[in-house]
Amino acid sequence: MNALTKFENQLKKDKINSALVQRDNTRMVEYYRNNKMKEKQHKIYSVTKSILSIVVGIAIDKGYIENVNTPIDHYFPKLNNTREKQKITIKHLLTMTSGIHWPGNGGMIPSKDWVNFVLDQPIDNPPGKEMVYSPFGKCHFTKRYRIKHRIICQKSVIYATWHYRL
Repeated sequence: MNALTKFENQLKKDKINSALVQRDNTRMVEYYRNNKMKEKQHKIYSVTKSILSIVVGIAIDKGYIENVNTPIDHYFPKLNNTREKQKITIKHLLTMTSGIHWPGNGGMIPSKDWVNFVLDQPIDNPPGKEMVYSPFGKCHFTKRYRIKHRIICQKSVIYATWHYRL
């Protein structure tokens, strides 16, 4: 039994709804638990964080973003610039180590501007010191920054979608 067959058998055993594996423009595995799963939209929750990390890597590779050590105040000039917030980098957002206080979704969801809501929060820890899981980190910052940077992100998403079939 080859590795792909073992993989598909494990998908069935673990009751996975669907899986797609592609390599060099060749579909290696396309699995659906049943016919309904092929058309069903799935809630992917925090998977978007991994996808966005890939897109940021592509944006860096293409020169749209200099590197992960770029401070975020480069993208958010109106950032409440405390000394600690000036140290927050893209890497800190990608690794959820920004140090920004996370008050929970209850405060953010009703806010009209999630980015400013988060940026206005105080710092709990120095950037890079402690990982605190939160849903805002990558997605909201990179999806919502200024038009110039939004275009960069969109170009990266289009590039990733076209070239990597994300």
